[in-house]
Amino acid sequence: MQFLYQFCGINAIIFYSSSIFEDSIGDKKMANFMTIISGIILMVFSFLASFTSKKYGRKTILMYGNIGLLVFLLATGICSQITSNYDEINTVWATVIIGLIFIYEIIFSFSLGTMVWVYNAEILNSEKALGFATMISWISAFKLGIRR
Repeated sequence: MQFLYQFCGINAIIFYSSSIFEDSIGDKKMANFMTIISGIILMVFSFLASFTSKKYGRKTILMYGNIGLLVFLLATGICSQITSNYDEINTVWATVIIGLIFIYEIIFSFSLGTMVWVYNAEILNSEKALGFATMISWISAFKLGIRR
């Protein structure tokens, strides 16, 4: 689960959010502001997810969350590909891409962002197993963070 947690696309969005927003908006200062908003979204909705896990169940949240992540990451990729053909940045497309990224982050915060850690704590009843899962998570994040 930790491997999937890291490779779901959230790290690419977080690591390169300033570049993504700058390419979409064209303004470095506004891109940095959007990166701050992105972090706030992740924090707030991760906190709110703790209240929904008992109501809807962890398995259901993970299942629907992964479907939502797939849909919104594909939509973001398609919109980004469409806009890469334009010489000039279109405000409508930039707004759509930023909105899709924010929705993706909200879904991530409600599903994989929090439920993976809760699920691992329940399933892995030894400290060594939980430590190993955390190690896999960090190795996966390190692998994603290395630029080629």
